[in-house]
Amino acid sequence: MNRTTVTISLIPVSIISLSFLSGCQIATPFKSVASKELDPNAELLVVVTHARLGQQGHGEFYRQTGKVLDSMKGQPGLIGHSIRRTIGGDKAWTMTIWEDEASINAFVRGAAHRTAVRRSNASMTDIDFHRFTIPASQAPLSWKQVFAKITEVDGENHAE
Repeated sequence: MNRTTVTISLIPVSIISLSFLSGCQIATPFKSVASKELDPNAELLVVVTHARLGQQGHGEFYRQTGKVLDSMKGQPGLIGHSIRRTIGGDKAWTMTIWEDEASINAFVRGAAHRTAVRRSNASMTDIDFHRFTIPASQAPLSWKQVFAKITEVDGENHAE
């Protein structure tokens, strides 16, 4: 029996696929970590970070983001989180929802977040932070709702 081995290189297909998808965005589902029932009338703090990444260092940025997300389990005051990014692009967003300002401040001062910021800082060319409040009855927000709220607050469209 004659056998023929054929090798196909998929690299050009991958490059074409990434360039075709570079304007597309993907997001994780909102991961709720709240350990207690919330009063639907309670006011929650939504914190959105929008990072623009340089040509180098995407890997380090996402590695550090993963470490921060891993550290959030059991974080006091955290309601939940989601991340969003452009495919093959240079933009990334994080959304966290908190019970109060003290909870987010404690998290930002924590070792995991401080280390991640220090290690991924060189990979970012620009970063914006947005904060606004919502009633607990509106949580979680979709990314469409988040971008609409940011546009309402500061008049700029940050979804693109």
